[in-house]
Amino acid sequence: MSDYLDHSFVLQEVASLENDTEKRMEFQSQLDELEERAKELDQRRTNNISAVRLDSCSTRHCVIS
Repeated sequence: MSDYLDHSFVLQEVASLENDTEKRMEFQSQLDELEERAKELDQRRTNNISAVRLDSCSTRHCVIS
């Protein structure tokens, strides 16, 4: 996804240099949506890691710090 963000950023800069406000706003909106999706996916990943760790520790009777 990073390559896509880099590409979108470049397109946004080109639109800005060309004074194409509509395109710049469209690219900014796409970037905002991607960033929000990335945050959601990161939160899911973090929750899954925590759940696996909790399950693993509960089967071993270890203390979670």
